[in-house]
Amino acid sequence: MENIKVIFWGLGVIGSEMARMTLDKEGLEIVGAIDKEKLKVGLRLSEYLNYGNSYIVINNNPIEILKSVKADIVILAIDSDSLVESIFPKIKLIIQNKINCIIISEEMIYPYSIESNLSKEIDDLAKINNVTVLGTGINTGFMLNSLIMMLTASYKNIKSIRASRVTDLSGLGRTIIKSQGVGTTIQEFEKGTERGTIKGQIGFAQSIPMIANTLGIRYDEIIESKEPIISNTYRETDTVIVHPGMVAGCNHIAIAYRNNKK
Repeated sequence: MENIKVIFWGLGVIGSEMARMTLDKEGLEIVGAIDKEKLKVGLRLSEYLNYGNSYIVINNNPIEILKSVKADIVILAIDSDSLVESIFPKIKLIIQNKINCIIISEEMIYPYSIESNLSKEIDDLAKINNVTVLGTGINTGFMLNSLIMMLTASYKNIKSIRASRVTDLSGLGRTIIKSQGVGTTIQEFEKGTERGTIKGQIGFAQSIPMIANTLGIRYDEIIESKEPIISNTYRETDTVIVHPGMVAGCNHIAIAYRNNKK
């Protein structure tokens, strides 16, 4: 049986870790690597990852790679493209080259809830080109979606669901760190949430409808809130420095209400 041939598009913190896992996975073969960062372009994949023995050279031209490299699937793992609207042109390009696609963007876990027209266009394009598109929704995709649905599958009556998680941001890239408001003052955090530059956990608008529709639970509205997590000690990573009194994270909460009850 031939190996499944994989192209990685996006080699940030998350994409790089997925690539390392793929290099170890029997039956998978990385045949292409795409990233726009100049410092990565031209390097051998294993040289950049400091892992494995892949001689694939990182390229910054997705059109060239998708047309010239024979692949079964593209792993689309661009940290900065969390939204359906922003990732759509890349998905379209992959589909038009008749390659299957897995996308980690948060909103792609359940895109119909927020971008119904684009979702239908993706679905139609995939059917025309006889390929599949899977949105896994990194972060929320398993812990706050799939796991909940699996654990509640055997229950007859569900009155309410509460799910929470704590994420260690220290090993993540600059884009994600910035979106959580890490390293800002309280005032900067508040301004960032108002302007939409501090996003917290993208994907709650997809998680709750997905769970509710799967389990047959109705709700009237979803209310979200973002509060700063204040550091009481000095913290430093490769991408940010946080002094005591500064913001070390975002406490993002989303609650669905039915008849004024959670």
